[in-house]
Amino acid sequence: MKNSYNSALRNDLWEYDYQENANIYDTTHSLVNNIFNPEPEPEPGSDTETKPIKLVTSKSLDPRVFQLLLGYVRNDASCIDRSDIISIIETSNLLQCKILSTKAFMYLRSQINQSNLLETWHIADTYSCKDTIDACVIYMLKNYQSVFNDPSWLLATTGQVYKIFTLDGLNYVEHYDALSDALVSWRVASLTQLLNELEASTKDSTHATVIHRLHQTVKAPKILTENEEDWIDKDNLLRKVREQMETIENHFIYMMGHISVLKKGL
Repeated sequence: MKNSYNSALRNDLWEYDYQENANIYDTTHSLVNNIFNPEPEPEPGSDTETKPIKLVTSKSLDPRVFQLLLGYVRNDASCIDRSDIISIIETSNLLQCKILSTKAFMYLRSQINQSNLLETWHIADTYSCKDTIDACVIYMLKNYQSVFNDPSWLLATTGQVYKIFTLDGLNYVEHYDALSDALVSWRVASLTQLLNELEASTKDSTHATVIHRLHQTVKAPKILTENEEDWIDKDNLLRKVREQMETIENHFIYMMGHISVLKKGL
């Protein structure tokens, strides 16, 4: 896997002229000095009181990541993989090194697939990289079925699911069955996880905690309007959740059909 990432770093996407590379290095080097500013060792016989050089550390940056960052600036891609690129993006944004962040996002865009789409999209949203967001949208519209079939889809957040199902260009009429199956599978997966957590919960779990987590996870109107006094008994709680699973599936299928009608009218 690393070999494919490293070869991508050496392709034309990463070929830029010497002057731009020098600018990146100079900018980063200057930022390093400004942040850490280690003082030089005193010359022999000097009366100037200076502090001895110590290991450069920061509570905000992992030293390994910082070393990786400087190696990346020098085009040393021998040990770079996707997780390293994400660390570089986080660090370069912390240091406000925009050029380096831009290059790292170019790398992420070159590696988008069904397994990392949601993570890439989240990172692009976090750091407001419009080019990467647009690339994620294009990939999703062209490869939505492979994204829905990937295990990562079941771990999507509510915000990610809403964003995908309200994309302009997603054909609800032609692909209704595939989209509805994907939406229901995602929702059932989240409910299954909730049930497993509730069944494994200890006696220390309070009624209020269980109710709060249930309400945060399950959004079907019928559940939200239940009288909380009916949920005190844990066995009764689990039974009610299981009974509601079919209702919730139908609820989300209806919601998607409603969105389809709205989009057709736009």
